[in-house]
Amino acid sequence: HALAAEFIRSLENADLIIVSEIYASREKVEDYSSKELVQQMDLRKALFIAGIPEITRYLVRHLLPGDVLIVLSAGDADQVCKSVLSQLSERKA
Repeated sequence: HALAAEFIRSLENADLIIVSEIYASREKVEDYSSKELVQQMDLRKALFIAGIPEITRYLVRHLLPGDVLIVLSAGDADQVCKSVLSQLSERKA
């Protein structure tokens, strides 16, 4: 929460930002939510999508050739890359 403004500024050049639920390892996330973070961003390019399957479906539908996907995660969101790559490969075959 303390670094939210800096985090948002660091992403200002992105075309699209998808934010999922905050991954809490040992800490509690009661005082700040991902939805609040998205509300502080430019809403034209920031989306809150709660779960990995939903994020994967969105990306498979919207990614175009030449797009670059970067996933930042402290939890299991790295699974997004594997799932998206697998589904896009199947679609191409």
